[in-house]
Amino acid sequence: MTSHVRKSNSNFYNIAFTIMFKITGKRQWLLMTMTSILFFECIVIINNTRHIGQLQFATFISSSWEVTTLLGLESKVSSVNLPPRCTIPLNSSTWNHFDALVDENVELTSRVRRLLSPRNDSHADNETIIGEEVGEGIDENRIIPHLLIFTHKDDIFNCSVSASNLTMSPNLHTLAENAKATVRAYHRVWPDVQYVFLSDEDCIDSLNRTEPELIPFFNDANLEGKYKADLCRAAYLVLHGGYYFDVDLLVVKPYVAPTNTTLVTVLSNGDKDFFQAFIAAEKGNPILLRSLRIMLEMLRKDRITRGYLGPTSLIDASMEVLNVTDVSSVINGENDGLHLLTECHLADTNPSSKCKELIGAVVPKELGSEFMQRTPSGYGLKCQDPQWNWCNYVVLDDSSSIGGQQLYFYSRVVGTTYCGKACTE
Repeated sequence: MTSHVRKSNSNFYNIAFTIMFKITGKRQWLLMTMTSILFFECIVIINNTRHIGQLQFATFISSSWEVTTLLGLESKVSSVNLPPRCTIPLNSSTWNHFDALVDENVELTSRVRRLLSPRNDSHADNETIIGEEVGEGIDENRIIPHLLIFTHKDDIFNCSVSASNLTMSPNLHTLAENAKATVRAYHRVWPDVQYVFLSDEDCIDSLNRTEPELIPFFNDANLEGKYKADLCRAAYLVLHGGYYFDVDLLVVKPYVAPTNTTLVTVLSNGDKDFFQAFIAAEKGNPILLRSLRIMLEMLRKDRITRGYLGPTSLIDASMEVLNVTDVSSVINGENDGLHLLTECHLADTNPSSKCKELIGAVVPKELGSEFMQRTPSGYGLKCQDPQWNWCNYVVLDDSSSIGGQQLYFYSRVVGTTYCGKACTE
């Protein structure tokens, strides 16, 4: 009886905390309320000492810690109240070019949604997600929370703070507007969606609470930003769960994890590696937790490094936790909640490729050119193809649980280092 009452009280308090914070938006109000209820809990424990064992007391302490964690998270997480599109600080050919890329990416997603859902072509604008109804995907029993996670060395969501950096790097303007579009897209299917933009300080805090020995490596000036992102996203997802996006991932249609799914990521083109621009996970996912330790071993040179830090560690962790020898053999829905999407090139013509079949099922052959990413011309710039051109890769799901193949993302937005022509004045 005591245990049942304790659990009910805990559930009631957690609900009450959430409601009060949403209504007031005042951190101090919640702190006062928490203090009052914790005091009440202490009275209950003192009065019922003979009936409450060590396990229940530990549960009380754990519940109190979770509330404290919630306070820290809520102070950082934002509801969908994004600032408007940033005004370009310089009226130069280069800045106008990158501003035009924002419009090109918006036009591409609208065009692709319209082509994939012809019956809804009159509504395929930037704010309408074809094939999804407003509010679809709200599941009170969901495992993965409706939290969108981004990270970058610059606070690209904040126009005023990042103005000086944007002046030096106009492509950040394109990335910022793309990330905002991701949040708006998910808000159409999840009115309760929240987002968080992680700074270096947030990343260090997450590492300190998961794998503190990684902090010196994160602080190493010689460690590339992409590897710091590997450490940060894994740690934050372990602590809170949610949907992580690289800021250059272009959302065509919001991906919603199937029921009972605990981890989602992407098999890269060729099924040899993971493409980590998108990861969705439950809080405390054991595969991600194991991947943090593997990254530590790799950075210490205690483990053979076969490839990139993040993808290699996640593959190894998946094989260890799931006890498999080949992640590409994973069958969605049959491996402890792991669900794998697939990255393919739109022009894959290899007859033995899984991608050729997938693309053929999703993209009408006669309309293939309409799905291709383009770089706007003009503005008097000198443009040339980049050294690495990884445009026109898309992320799909061929799971039967969603009613057939679906196209969700472009792997890279036009206007990044690896996608789009390099243009200079």
